[in-house]
Amino acid sequence: MPRFIVSICVVLAIGWSDLATSIAADHPWKMASGGRFDLKADQAVGELREGAVEQGNVRMDRMNWLPANQQAAGFTMNGSVTHRGWRTWMVKFTPANSGTVALSLMGPWEEASKGVIFRQDVLWDAIEVTGATLENGSFENGSGKTATGWAGGVEIVSSSSETQAVEGQRLARTWHNAAMTSNLKVTGGKPVQIKLSVRAAVHPDFTEMPRLTSRDTPAHKAVKRFAKGTNFGNYLEAPKGQDWGAKCTPEDFRSAKAEGFDHVRLPIA
Repeated sequence: MPRFIVSICVVLAIGWSDLATSIAADHPWKMASGGRFDLKADQAVGELREGAVEQGNVRMDRMNWLPANQQAAGFTMNGSVTHRGWRTWMVKFTPANSGTVALSLMGPWEEASKGVIFRQDVLWDAIEVTGATLENGSFENGSGKTATGWAGGVEIVSSSSETQAVEGQRLARTWHNAAMTSNLKVTGGKPVQIKLSVRAAVHPDFTEMPRLTSRDTPAHKAVKRFAKGTNFGNYLEAPKGQDWGAKCTPEDFRSAKAEGFDHVRLPIA
């Protein structure tokens, strides 16, 4: 076989129970890459209309898991977050009638296995609402790990050197199965704007990957040899008992070399 680099991609089965020693086994911990909050109108309000995202990498959708005749009463917002800093999201909507809209802060829904949800903690702060009334949007009022005007959640945590609060000294911590909820008092036909700050929480067992300070590492040296590559996919990726029809022979490698390729990606499931 010609001498050139074969880059192999291997998919490993990871034992998630080993990942989260301090979290209950039925909810393995994972660093959040996304956050979520929901808006749900009461019967008096009826519908939430004219929903739109005004700032941030966030998607605003109807709650499609509800019966069709109930979906107009709410919105769900999902967006990307990072543990390295706060991100700002801003959305707007218009209530059909006056009443109450529940604002629920949570985290993403993602299964570790069938019926087992990853615990992905998310931090929230500096919630500003225009066009409606929200109590204690920065979580400063309250005692201990609770905040006045809010119910649920994991806890209220104090600002630290690693995670500085956007406003004041307190911030909320939630995840999918531990949402924190407060009620907005809205007026029919009056647009409402919600602006908030969000970031991923850092687990105590998490170790940040160190940054490379040198440009002369083995990785930097190796990458110089990767100039022109081709993909030999679908051959060793098929699950056990399946045949996707792709085959790979020594002749394929010789042909790739003859065409000027210096490396091959060979995915192996």
